[in-house]
Amino acid sequence: MKRQLFFVFFLISGSVFAQYNPLSPPNTFRATDNPLYWQNREHASDYWQQDVHYRIAANVDEQTDIISAKMELSYWNNSPDTLYEVFFHLYQNAFQPDSYHDLLDGAHGRKNRFGKYEAEGKGTEVLSLRL
Repeated sequence: MKRQLFFVFFLISGSVFAQYNPLSPPNTFRATDNPLYWQNREHASDYWQQDVHYRIAANVDEQTDIISAKMELSYWNNSPDTLYEVFFHLYQNAFQPDSYHDLLDGAHGRKNRFGKYEAEGKGTEVLSLRL
């Protein structure tokens, strides 16, 4: 069986997604009454942080070892600079034969053991990305 990981990334600047799961809680981390949110705390005038909010719905098929997922990502650029690139790290792809991680381990004398799907080079597949 072919293992597939489905991640749909939606990148939005300055707005919050409509909920796709009516049971998931609303996005309140940027609320003005959240004492843990960095903008609600005292900070230097030239200090800022980027804000990212993830909402993930995943299904694991135990019969086929296939994970299907949908992820919505909201990103706020709070810096004074315009961003022309945004990078996504697919860390799970590090656990593949001949990946940088695998080659680095080999250079240090460590031999990695890969599971069935990793040995076949199956990793995270991004099937869609929308801005």
